[in-house]
Amino acid sequence: MELASNMSNAPQASGFGTVFTNLKVSTKIVAGFAVVLAIVLVSSAVSYMSLARIAADFDGYTEKSAFAAAVATVDEAFTDFERNAQIFAATGGKREADAALAAAAGTRSALDGAAKLTDDPAEKKELKAASEAAQSYAKNFDKLVAARTAQDTLTRTVLDVAGPAAAEGFQQLAGLAARGGNSNAEVLALTGLQSLMTVRINANKLLARHEAAAASAAEQAAHDLEATLAGLDAAVRVADQRKALGDVGALVTKYLQAYEKGAELSHEIETLAQVELLEVGHELMADLNTIKAAIDADEKQLEEGLHGTTETAELAAMVIGLAGLVLGGFLALLIGRTISRPVIGMPNRLHQHR
Repeated sequence: MELASNMSNAPQASGFGTVFTNLKVSTKIVAGFAVVLAIVLVSSAVSYMSLARIAADFDGYTEKSAFAAAVATVDEAFTDFERNAQIFAATGGKREADAALAAAAGTRSALDGAAKLTDDPAEKKELKAASEAAQSYAKNFDKLVAARTAQDTLTRTVLDVAGPAAAEGFQQLAGLAARGGNSNAEVLALTGLQSLMTVRINANKLLARHEAAAASAAEQAAHDLEATLAGLDAAVRVADQRKALGDVGALVTKYLQAYEKGAELSHEIETLAQVELLEVGHELMADLNTIKAAIDADEKQLEEGLHGTTETAELAAMVIGLAGLVLGGFLALLIGRTISRPVIGMPNRLHQHR
């Protein structure tokens, strides 16, 4: 009892830490563990919030990357559509037409998919504009297919039939005139054959290759051909020659009328392919480029935010760890001193009692 009394009468600390020093040893130990637990809880809370922010930033970056991939799919599909449309305009190939229609469907599907991956009003607005441009492009392509099909049908069923038949008719008329001794009609018939061949050559250049310069040459040759037919009408008087001339004249008229219709279709095809489709295509690509620029800016902002959150979390963990280390050391020092002082003083107390 006396020893316990002496221990309780050990020198008391003064100044900073007096209150802590006067606490019971068990209370001090509990307080130390409570502080350690508080540090652990604070560190866990900070880590949890930092990880939550990082997860949110990462989710945002993942969603933006998925949207960027969808927009890239739209770009790829429309580029394929545009390429095949231009090739079809030049060649009229069925394979290119089918490929263009498939790419058109792919473009529509990709635009619908991209629209589902964003809630941003600006991006939805640009996607809507791009979708409208794609619809307009598809409608113009349908017109192009119709015009090209009509032109090919006209070429196959009329021009490629009436042209050779008219040429054969001029040759037959020249032979009849030669046998009948009508040299003037023979010369005019051969001149008409030459003019017809000039018309056909330039018609093929215009309709098949869309060479605009060929139109004026074909028009001049057609004018010369009509003048030659008028000259033949005045020069031919024999019945068989008149009949041959009538057949040739009908074939030439049929050919020239078909050529004029084909020239109109060629102009329509040229306008659709080189003006309307290009303008709408540029509008759609401008919309996609605007979206891509916004995506790049958002991804850069998210990336910077993710790096900033990570750095903040690292700094917070370091500060809390250092603070815990300092505070823990300080508490260990206080607790150690309050426990060691009475023990150190025990020999002196025992000696005094002896």
